[in-house]
Amino acid sequence: ELFPAEGGDSVRINLCLVRFPRSMSNEEAKQKLDKYNLRPARLEELLAFFEFYPNLRDRDWNIYALGSEASISGALVTPRYHAGFIDLELGGAQHWTCYYLAVRKAA
Repeated sequence: ELFPAEGGDSVRINLCLVRFPRSMSNEEAKQKLDKYNLRPARLEELLAFFEFYPNLRDRDWNIYALGSEASISGALVTPRYHAGFIDLELGGAQHWTCYYLAVRKAA
């Protein structure tokens, strides 16, 4: 209900891992992605990413899917992959060592 899948059975997309050189809010990260013709990935795209790159599952990275933010009881939560698990981070991604999964926009 909070994170509905979109796009039908299968869709071909171009995923990118993006890391910015400093900490920023989710909104600022979305604006930066847009400048590079990228959109924030959704939860289902984050799951698909690790199907195609299983060797990255054991990395101790924080990878966020900003395209699937949700509000739970008025608090912003963002899907995050970390050390083999997907969870919801309260308050969004604001750590400078995080990565954002993004999708190249169609030309």
